[in-house]
Amino acid sequence: MSTRTKARIGAIEALYAYGSGNSEAKTNYTPYIQKQKLRAKQHDFAISLMEGVFNNLDTIDEEITKHLHSGGIDDFGLLSKAFLRLGVYEILFTNTDTSVIISQSILIGKEILDTQSIKLINGVLDNIAKTKKAKGN
Repeated sequence: MSTRTKARIGAIEALYAYGSGNSEAKTNYTPYIQKQKLRAKQHDFAISLMEGVFNNLDTIDEEITKHLHSGGIDDFGLLSKAFLRLGVYEILFTNTDTSVIISQSILIGKEILDTQSIKLINGVLDNIAKTKKAKGN
């Protein structure tokens, strides 16, 4: 498993903990990242993901809601919500290729999510990526 994948797993675990009511995970996500035993560069990557998601959480959640046919982000399970938030952050705020972001979400998701959740996450991330591309961003 690549170290960037491990960094994303650590980020998803911290987002899940935050969504579960552990508000401390928003400011102290290091334990979730350290659990992945990352090297310095990938550890920094994981930290940047967490800071980025938490600093842009309202924008990320609004973007997810815009791309849902009905309901809102709170209709998702905690794990699905964590995957979506991380993926949307990367699509909107990083230069990582969107196909890599979506592939990583699916790859990691296959280990812990059901097929329906993976399809929904894939669809939302794909729609957001297409909208961003159409806007020329």
